[in-house]
Amino acid sequence: MKLVTYNIHYGFGRDGINDLDRIAAAVDDADVIALQEIERFYPRSHMVDQVAALAKRLPNHWVAYGPNIDVYSPAGFPGEVETARRQFGNAIFSRRPILSQANHSLPRATGSDQTMRRGALEIVIDSEAGPVRIYCTHLDYLSPTTRTAQLQALAARHEDMAAGGGAWEGTNAVAHEWLVGDEPAPTPHAILLGDMNI
Repeated sequence: MKLVTYNIHYGFGRDGINDLDRIAAAVDDADVIALQEIERFYPRSHMVDQVAALAKRLPNHWVAYGPNIDVYSPAGFPGEVETARRQFGNAIFSRRPILSQANHSLPRATGSDQTMRRGALEIVIDSEAGPVRIYCTHLDYLSPTTRTAQLQALAARHEDMAAGGGAWEGTNAVAHEWLVGDEPAPTPHAILLGDMNI
């Protein structure tokens, strides 16, 4: 299984050009692609839904998106009701089916004038060897203390995967009328990908 992690800097390369075709071509042959700094409906990236745009360019992959910033976006959407949202976060593209997904908030420093909400997108894929959890994250770049706390939170999530597992918990979860389909069993197998800012 080929794994790729890539901070796409909302589509901009080192040459200052925003080019999603170039990004898709660079990662297309991977089985699992973890992307950071992927956004939807920001003026700086020409109001493009980058998740949908990359999904079209990677048609052989399932996709999961975990926005860590999600805010109301006024105006700028001709012909549409003004309810679109600007989102910024992590995405995972997988050649294997994505059985479930969840987005986890990570600790962040207080008192900083440049603190951004960080998170970890978790998916479970049906790999050839069985279910495996894949995480995509983008850790804080300003503070080693904050990065340590974020890594500790990820480690705790991994250690608690059985108890803190899926969408439903408890003995009656399977019978719950809202549960549609089969939720994957908790798996101890996990892979962490991302921009660690180390």
